[in-house]
Amino acid sequence: MSYSAATAVAGLVETVHGMSYASDLTDEQWALLDPVFNAPGKRGPKHAPDLRRVVDAMLYISHTGCQWRFLPESFGPWTRVWSRFAAGRATAPGRGP
Repeated sequence: MSYSAATAVAGLVETVHGMSYASDLTDEQWALLDPVFNAPGKRGPKHAPDLRRVVDAMLYISHTGCQWRFLPESFGPWTRVWSRFAAGRATAPGRGP
């Protein structure tokens, strides 16, 4: 049985360690964004530790035109990614009441 078949049978879907999607940020690109996303707040960290995976998922959606519900499971639950996208969009400049 191949790796992907065994993984599918087990119900786990992940990219192979070290592999990524073309839309994923490089380590150098993330190093530029990480301080912006993780700037200290008044109440501690603003974002969950898996923020990079969420950002990569949003870029995947943007690059492929994939529907939210068909987001590869390697990014985590699509609902988590969508809720972070919706929260960011709601607080974006010019989106106020």
